[in-house]
Amino acid sequence: LAADTISMAMRATQPFALVQLKLPTVSRSLNEPSLSEFEEQIAHYRAVQEEVTALPSSSIQGWLRIDAKPVKQALSTWVTKWMFAYTHHLQTRVVSALAELDAFVREVSAGLNNPPRKNDVAALVRAMAHVRDVRVCTEHIDAMFEPIKATVVLLRRYGISLTDVIAEQLEGAPFLWEDLKKTTFNAREELGPAQSLHAEKIKEQADEFATHLRDFRSQFAKDAPFEWTQAPQITDSDLDEAYFALDRLHVAIGKEEAEAAALCEQEELFDLQVHSWREISQCRQELRWLKFVWDHASLVGSTLGAWRATAWAAVAVDDMRLQANALVSQLRAIAKQVRPWGVYVGLSGMLQDMILALPLIHDLQD
Repeated sequence: LAADTISMAMRATQPFALVQLKLPTVSRSLNEPSLSEFEEQIAHYRAVQEEVTALPSSSIQGWLRIDAKPVKQALSTWVTKWMFAYTHHLQTRVVSALAELDAFVREVSAGLNNPPRKNDVAALVRAMAHVRDVRVCTEHIDAMFEPIKATVVLLRRYGISLTDVIAEQLEGAPFLWEDLKKTTFNAREELGPAQSLHAEKIKEQADEFATHLRDFRSQFAKDAPFEWTQAPQITDSDLDEAYFALDRLHVAIGKEEAEAAALCEQEELFDLQVHSWREISQCRQELRWLKFVWDHASLVGSTLGAWRATAWAAVAVDDMRLQANALVSQLRAIAKQVRPWGVYVGLSGMLQDMILALPLIHDLQD
């Protein structure tokens, strides 16, 4: 039994991931082990600790007396550290959750107890943000009190007590939260007229932005480097011009994305339908595809340049054929929507010409 206990303690079962519980201002799911799993680990190390304590402090083997006190002390220290890792995490989780809930309640209460003045859009947006945060967090916070109380009971079972301040916070937290929900409900009723008025303005902004995006989409189709030059080979100037256009469009789309994100946030705050603005996502996706094709065009151009610089006697047709086939496979891996584009058709044709020319080069070498 002693040998088994020492072996078990020395192996020290690997702990599962410890994730600090942090109450956010918006609800989010936590990939956190359950309280029963924590209790299982703590009980495991408590049992190991008791077995280590029960081990004899010395042992006589024939004429040799072995002093086991240093080994027992080391094992006991490691087992205690593992127990502390789990209990301290639970204790920290309770303290942090209550502290962040208290800060959240104070912040929202302070914001809602000062109603916005007439025509003060910034204050109205802040107030609606508080209402939104409470609405989003309600389910998460409503469900957090019972697990916290169960955690406190578990800690006390293992001789760990929280401070009086934390105990008072835990006792009063549910009442503070209920009061905040009532305050939020009343504030929402008071903000109703101003909310409706500003919601109409947001709808007008959304309509204007939708018209702007249609124009932006049309301009994107004109400015993006979809087409392939009629030259038989790609040149550095072709690449420079294409990359310049891609960079400029990347910046332009970023500005549209920022404006769309701000407008979507306004729509969410004021309980409006949140637009997806598909034109922006389409432009962004096509820009990624264009970047891939032009990167491939650059790679093909550099590969051909290296082949042209190769001495005739050093030309390895089989290696070139493998490289060409690999380039074709990579190009065909892109989405089918790209294949009608001029740049794709031109690049694909260049690759096919390369593949067709290689057998002729092989025959000339022979």
